[in-house]
Amino acid sequence: MPRTHRAVPPQGTVWTGAPAPSQLLQAGCLLAVAFGFPMYLMANTGNPVLIVLIFLITIGLIHAALKGTQAAWFAELFKTNTRTSGASLGYQIAASVAGFAPFLAVLLAESFGWSGPAGFYVVIGLIGLLGVATTNETWGPRERAAAETAATKGRPSAVPQPRGADAVEDKAGEKSGDKTSETESARRF
Repeated sequence: MPRTHRAVPPQGTVWTGAPAPSQLLQAGCLLAVAFGFPMYLMANTGNPVLIVLIFLITIGLIHAALKGTQAAWFAELFKTNTRTSGASLGYQIAASVAGFAPFLAVLLAESFGWSGPAGFYVVIGLIGLLGVATTNETWGPRERAAAETAATKGRPSAVPQPRGADAVEDKAGEKSGDKTSETESARRF
């Protein structure tokens, strides 16, 4: 059986038409804004089924849409020489501000009842939506189209391909074909 070298497994082709990270972040922020008050109304019923449903929606949909796409989005926002610092700076500032959120939520609950923390949740969603909406898209449709064009024109891959159909070069530089077993070939790589 010939050994083939592929940079992307077949599963990677499933996500070819996936939305941009900024679109997923916008959807997550819109869900947070829309679900802020209903979430607290559902929690106030005390119904365990509704409370489990709250967790499924907030963690499974809203939090996943926001947190799951941030790494890809931050990687697109910064150039490679500042990517780690830029993403880390954003995380650290957000963490230092968000650390006070539980205290602020309790203060709002004491002052305004359940609508205080619900409004706070909605405002945080709106701030996130404003941030995503005002950030320039760095990997948009034009870049995606250029990448697809380059991929379909048969440009050489960055991953080295074997020289022959079944050939593998050993340490001495001699070519060997089918007479080399798969395990011996695997040890050479």
